[in-house]
This record gives sequence, C-alpha cells and structure tokens, in this order.
Amino acid sequence: MFKQLKPLNPKHEPSPSLDPNQSYRFAAAEMLLPVVAAETRLIAREYPIIFSLKDKELPMVVVGLRPGENAYVNEAGQWRARYIPVHIRRYPFLFADVTQDPSAEERRFAIMYDSEAPHIKHDGSGLALFKDGQPSEILSKIEAVLVDLQKDIERTKYLTAQIAEYGLLMDKKLKVTDKNQDAVELTGLRVVDAEAFGRLPAEALHALHQSGALSLCHAHFISLTNLVDGILSTAVINATKPGNGQDGFLSFANVDWSKLSS
Repeated sequence: MFKQLKPLNPKHEPSPSLDPNQSYRFAAAEMLLPVVAAETRLIAREYPIIFSLKDKELPMVVVGLRPGENAYVNEAGQWRARYIPVHIRRYPFLFADVTQDPSAEERRFAIMYDSEAPHIKHDGSGLALFKDGQPSEILSKIEAVLVDLQKDIERTKYLTAQIAEYGLLMDKKLKVTDKNQDAVELTGLRVVDAEAFGRLPAEALHALHQSGALSLCHAHFISLTNLVDGILSTAVINATKPGNGQDGFLSFANVDWSKLSS
C-alpha cells in the first residue's frame, strides 16, 4: 500500500499538500491489514482477526482471500464496511523509526508519506502541510494522531507477545467459501487455541485481563464468524461513499482517538 515513502521536509519544492477526498483504490490490492488493540472491538463486528506467525507482530485482519484482492473495496473505490481500520485512515502517513543507535532506549520517529499517494499534491492545491517553513495546524494534528497510534502499536505488540507466552497461539489453516461457492484455504497464520484458552488458570486469566490481552482474545474469537457470513463470503453489503467512512472522514480532521483508547 505504501509504495514510495519519503520524509516530510519543508524544504521540498514545491511543498507537499494534502487532499483527503480520495477513494480507497489505494488499498484495493491489500489482502491483510494490521490492527491495533484499541480498535479490535469495532473490528470484530466486520473483519476476521488473525495473528502472525511471529510473536511480536501486530494482529491482522483478513480483507481478501487471494493476493492482490481486497473484498472490502468495490470497483467504485468505496469501502464496504461500517468501520474502516486505522491503518487505512492514516494513509498516506506513517511514523518511521529513525533511531541511529539500535541500543538506544529512547526511540526517534519521523513522519513519512507515500509520495505516490493521490492524497499528496504538489501544485498548491489541498491543505498545506507547512506554513512559512513550519508545520501547519493540519500537520500538527496528523502528528498527534500518529503519536497516539504509535503508542497503541507498541502496546498491541506487547499484548500479542503476552498471548503467545501463555502458549495460546497455534498454526491454523482457515477454509472459507467465497461468493462464488469456491473453497479457499488461508495459510501462514495463527489463531487463539480455544482449548488452551479454556485451560488457563485463574492467575493467568487475571494477568491477561489486567493488560488488555483478554479483550483482544475475545474480539478475535468473535471476529472469526465473519469468515462464515461476512464480506469475504458474500457481496451483499451497503458501501460507503468514496473517500469517506460512515463516520464521515478519511482525513485526520475529525478523528476522536480518545474514544478508541483503552
């Protein structure tokens, strides 16, 4: 999805600006999307949540059954679900770790952007990201959102590692019947082992509850029903308007992250 990452620099001429009113075609080839813990309760209603084969990676949602296909983006570039994952909403920006010393305790991050994104303009149109060589108000808001997101990314990686430490993740092949009644097998992923989960002692459940990992497990269990009767298995669902979720934004302008924090 991110094709050509570049650091934001006020010295670039012409200075880049942002046009948030774009379709979701930029994500039409994505099969898996990373998610963070704060959004999993909303994610679980419409997307299957699975886990990577690596312990300290973010959980992912399955949005396509085959590489290069995203069932949640239709031909008009509309997003076919009520909730749009944060990974999609933050595009075309992300935080990159630019810490030069790998052993340093304090990490340094810089805002990067996809220079090939249709959201980025160089003709003076759109929302200015810099003003007189300084970050504009909109860029300051974008940075604040990315800072909060980075914190939740680190928290979510910790929760995933904790779930793995308790021996709850197992390799799994998931079989899905698509809208054409063709059987598709998804491999290279892990799910929470329901039997191992049921055998957890009280102290382990308490630890998972205290950290928030227990909520992530429950969201994961609920989300797997979307493999049976969700978008991946049917084409019948109302679509959102191009460039907007049903909450009315693709840009960062109206994101209320306090409602997603735990």
